[in-house]
Amino acid sequence: MPSGDSIQSALFTCFLYHLGIPAPYLIIFHVGVCLGRVYYMCHWVLDTVVASILGSAIAYSLVTMIKMGSF
Repeated sequence: MPSGDSIQSALFTCFLYHLGIPAPYLIIFHVGVCLGRVYYMCHWVLDTVVASILGSAIAYSLVTMIKMGSF
């Protein structure tokens, strides 16, 4: 089961990236959230990786739809 916190972190960082926040800060933040979920034994590493991919895909599609004006 993918980590909901990692999905939210990926969505948040993708939207902040499109608002102009530098990528290194966002990557550090997101990796910290994912590692925290693994460190506190709430999820496995693969759960957070899948959640990161899923969250990034959702954010990318939403940003694309907003830019196209269809949302």
